[in-house]
Amino acid sequence: MPVETNPATGTSSISLGNVCIFGAGCIGCFVGICLAGDGQKVTFLHRKSNSGESFLDKVSKTGIRLKDHYGKLNKHLDASTCASAFTLDCERALRDADVILVATKRVANEEVSLRINQFAKKGVPIVTLQNGTFVRKQLAPFLNADHPIIECMVNVAVVTTPEGFAKTSPIARFVLDGDPETLAIAERVATAFKSAGVRAEVDADIKAVQYGKLLFILQKNILDDTAHSSMWEDFKYGRTSEIDFLNGEIVRLGKDFQVPTPYNDKLVRNVKQHEEETGGLSMVSATMMATMIGVQL
Repeated sequence: MPVETNPATGTSSISLGNVCIFGAGCIGCFVGICLAGDGQKVTFLHRKSNSGESFLDKVSKTGIRLKDHYGKLNKHLDASTCASAFTLDCERALRDADVILVATKRVANEEVSLRINQFAKKGVPIVTLQNGTFVRKQLAPFLNADHPIIECMVNVAVVTTPEGFAKTSPIARFVLDGDPETLAIAERVATAFKSAGVRAEVDADIKAVQYGKLLFILQKNILDDTAHSSMWEDFKYGRTSEIDFLNGEIVRLGKDFQVPTPYNDKLVRNVKQHEEETGGLSMVSATMMATMIGVQL
């Protein structure tokens, strides 16, 4: 793989070949726009839906911009670039991919795996940019065994804006699994991230990193209307949440170690019931959710 030095960041960049961002939402577009801005060849795969079609139609006419709230980040992909880089076509996005960065919600992982098995080349590495723990364990039963899976802890808050996306957190930190079997791939991806201005590292104890992130975001998601986390976006846009992989993980750990988790039990149960009744999530305030589980804010 060719290696060059990025004069803007002072880091060595390695070409990842054809990069497929599977899931062109907040996190996927944050990473993909940064990589594309550094010269990586990126294809963004958006889900097929009315909103997906509207999104692609818009960016193909106006382009897309990634900014932050601190005046330090301002990247733009023009309309012609977006028209060729963004697609709803799984086969087009996956057939030539040399690495696939999965940035969908975990509730979609079975469907994601089926599409990768159907269209991607054999042995293409999968890097998961998803919340929670044991992501590889969830994916492995559905993916063909020849695809190496590298888990990545994502610590950045990104929200949608009229122009595209904005990073609302002061830092963006990505930690890739340092499993010896996939270490070389993880280090290549981390190098490419760093060259693109995204803080990235490799850690052999990825579970400790993931649990640290989990404990941090649990206090931000449901009971904080100002957090603008991925859970907040789920509420805002009426999407099925990742509650099973967040608060649900606390419930699972409580059962394993025989520790009562009454508030998380109620929270998971109420959110899932609300999803079943509404077909997704309608916007729920922190006060309303606290009332559901018997907590006074």
